[in-house]
Amino acid sequence: MAQEILSWMERAQTPEAAFELLIDVGLWSPHENLFLRRSGYPIQFSKKVLEVAQKLP
Repeated sequence: MAQEILSWMERAQTPEAAFELLIDVGLWSPHENLFLRRSGYPIQFSKKVLEVAQKLP
């Protein structure tokens, strides 16, 4: 599906082009941590977790 989208948008069908597309549409930043994304660790936390973290010394 990704290759079809890249082709439809007249972009190269490469991982680099896919990365650039995600930046261009605002889903990722140019400095996106791909290792963190691939790891499956959460990158967003609930309000409760953030509140508890703020109270830590």
